[in-house]
Amino acid sequence: MKFIVTGGAGFIGSHVVDDLVSMGYQTHVVDNITTGQYRNINRKAIFTGPTDASRTPDEWLDEDTIAIHCASQPKCNVSLYAPINDMENNYSVGVKFITKCVSRKIKTFGFNF
Repeated sequence: MKFIVTGGAGFIGSHVVDDLVSMGYQTHVVDNITTGQYRNINRKAIFTGPTDASRTPDEWLDEDTIAIHCASQPKCNVSLYAPINDMENNYSVGVKFITKCVSRKIKTFGFNF
């Protein structure tokens, strides 16, 4: 069993990754590093990026993968002055990632919004 965590360089996602790695799970991190930081990525996790969740490498997604979607635009005020950008980051990319997971037959999916 392996995990893929989107937003794994952000505050919440990086803590999820740290816990998974400490339990001995193979963990992949996807993050576009817009608000996350490289220093937050656990050195034992696999990171290929920066990229957004909708561009997750297909080889990372198979039936034995558990996907945890933590990627989002964390600042609420962005939705006021850049609503299209906010929608793309929080909604559209998430839907694309979920669709990709379904097409790759991912059976377990969690998210944090």
